[in-house]
Amino acid sequence: MYIIMPHLAYIRSSKMKSFLYDPKFGSIVETDGRRLVNSTKPIFSFGFTELRYDGAIRTVKLDDESRNLTDDEVTELDGFIDSIVVNESVSVQWDINVNQRLYLTNTDWYVTRFAETGIEIPAEIIAKRAEARSAIIALDSVV
Repeated sequence: MYIIMPHLAYIRSSKMKSFLYDPKFGSIVETDGRRLVNSTKPIFSFGFTELRYDGAIRTVKLDDESRNLTDDEVTELDGFIDSIVVNESVSVQWDINVNQRLYLTNTDWYVTRFAETGIEIPAEIIAKRAEARSAIIALDSVV
């Protein structure tokens, strides 16, 4: 399932399609002015360990060997990009989760300070951290 990444601001062109797969982070697709992500490796008729495509760059890597995509492989990749269905609900929740986890990360120092020095965490921070934790929902539970 692909989700929208609204916090990744740079997208080259709403008309341009691009696809990047790297085993470290999964797939990133740009299409229709949106950046989409998926952590799984898609299945194509050709093997690959890494893949880059944006119209100008058309490279596929299988183990240690790189080569250009064939025209048929580009057609298959374009068809795959066009067939992606985005789960809007999961995308919204994913963005909420990212922002709430960022808030928790940015306020963790209050917890550390309290543990090390005994200086109280402001009540407002405690309340907002509790709100952040309750707003984070596992994506597999979002319909």
